[in-house]
Amino acid sequence: MWLNLFMLVYLATTGVQDKLTDQLKEQINFAEKDAWLNAVIFMKQSYPYENLSNLTIKQRAEIFKEISKMSQEPVIQFLKNFPDAIDSIIQFWLFNGIYIRANKRIIEELAKRNDVLYISHILETKPVPIIEEKEDKILTNEWNIQIIMADSCWDAGYTGDSIILGMIDTGIDTTHPALRGGKLIKWRDFVYNLPEPYDDEGHGTACAGIICGGDGLGPFTDDVGVAPSSKLVVAGVYSGGGPYIDPILALQWMACLKSDSGFNIRAINNGWGRLNIWRALQTLIGINERESDTKCTVMVRIAPNPFRNATMIKFQSALGGPNPKSQGNSKSQTPNHSAIRNLQSEIPLKIYDATGRIVKSFNHLTIQPFNQVVWSGDDDLGRKLPEGVYFVRLKVGDDKKVGKAVLLR
Repeated sequence: MWLNLFMLVYLATTGVQDKLTDQLKEQINFAEKDAWLNAVIFMKQSYPYENLSNLTIKQRAEIFKEISKMSQEPVIQFLKNFPDAIDSIIQFWLFNGIYIRANKRIIEELAKRNDVLYISHILETKPVPIIEEKEDKILTNEWNIQIIMADSCWDAGYTGDSIILGMIDTGIDTTHPALRGGKLIKWRDFVYNLPEPYDDEGHGTACAGIICGGDGLGPFTDDVGVAPSSKLVVAGVYSGGGPYIDPILALQWMACLKSDSGFNIRAINNGWGRLNIWRALQTLIGINERESDTKCTVMVRIAPNPFRNATMIKFQSALGGPNPKSQGNSKSQTPNHSAIRNLQSEIPLKIYDATGRIVKSFNHLTIQPFNQVVWSGDDDLGRKLPEGVYFVRLKVGDDKKVGKAVLLR
């Protein structure tokens, strides 16, 4: 009897824990009994994306709204039973989910529901830093235009005319000389709800300049924007950064503008992310470009790439010879094949998503003979990962190599 009771409690607890992200589990474990926690509930009911390709944007949005409303209603009714334990509720249709600010008891109860897929913590967000050039590197204001040859597109008549772009950032300063002339056509402030556009940090203004600053082939001399004739819809979402839901609200606002109000927003610039995303991507880029002078040669090949179902990751780590870029005779550059075989069980090969989070790890238990592994686009729990760019990182001693893998769905 006691064993059966223990198993029931264990299974129930395990089910709850499986539906919570690790960060949310940690927050719950350290939170006081009545402390408020921010979380997003992802509903199990999914959208039939594959069946909607022939519908208009407005028709798709209406279906998403109807599905989200119907599937979320039982959860909303459940939450109404605990008014003192819930501080805020926001429903979303852009994805089938609900934001709540509640105490940990409510979150744990929600994780027991069969109609809930999982519950996530709120990522801490912050504008991606703008890297200033060193003073000894002299560049004109148009260096970015010259590098990507945007002016050649202008000469051919492609200036972004009639194109509407969205931007979610710290705001926009429309008095800046490069952003005058009616470039901003829609504004919403998610921080202070102010009607007039502003930018109290400058980050959004800088990004807006890169998008459409200047007038291209016109008389303005300091053109920095690649699409000078494009128009902007801007959502201001920052006041120092933090773990809040405003960026998702801004995305849904833009989706509503596109589906209901005739704003044909073609793309959205998001100059924000988790606090460690930018550092993680900088680290990955740095690893990829670094030239090591240690006696180790690391190579990673990924094929097919892009891929849909599976890709082969082939790698080689040859200890004993210098870096191919270093000088030396041909004998000294011969790989030590016995070292390759001996190190095979010690090679850590990890796959990161675009946020810098490890999603898949291969070690001496999963690495196959002949220095290759097959990755099926899943994480360590066997769950299918969404499409996107992933970074395959191989580390041998102090030497590292990163390859990019593009997963399609």
